[in-house]
Amino acid sequence: MLPLRAFVASAVLLAAQPAWCGDEAGPSAFKAPWWGPETAALYAGFYGLRGPQVWNDAFVGLEVRGGSFWWELHLMSGALAASDGNVYGYIGVIADVPVFHILHLILSFAPGISASGTDHYLGFPLIFRSTAEVALAITQGARLGVSFSHMSNGKLATPNTGVETLSLTLTVLALPY
Repeated sequence: MLPLRAFVASAVLLAAQPAWCGDEAGPSAFKAPWWGPETAALYAGFYGLRGPQVWNDAFVGLEVRGGSFWWELHLMSGALAASDGNVYGYIGVIADVPVFHILHLILSFAPGISASGTDHYLGFPLIFRSTAEVALAITQGARLGVSFSHMSNGKLATPNTGVETLSLTLTVLALPY
């Protein structure tokens, strides 16, 4: 008998199967070249979910995501600014997996350069950001989602405090091709 986790993994893979086969009839028919902007994401939320300054800072960010270059992997770049003065610019890779053409599971990883603010010192200018997002298609060209991110210096320096963010994300088609 298969363990529960094998059953769940199989269900997720089978649910995303139409998107992997290139089903052009659904909302994923829009495809930009790998180097061109496919979507733009505007996100805002709370910055610093743990530590002494819990929920005290807000942030806003903008991200541009390119077309897929392999499977559902995309290049992306973006920037965010927090109310404590922290700014962060990054470039990385994102996996955007559609499930039933209305739900998207999105994972990303991006190294970037940060200028620390007053409340959250991250210990080093090179910062790594990993994000998990769940988004729901609200129209043919827009998605609304919730994302959770962790940013830290990856033990390149001491302290390696890290910071977490929770945000609401609006993703729209960037340019039609």
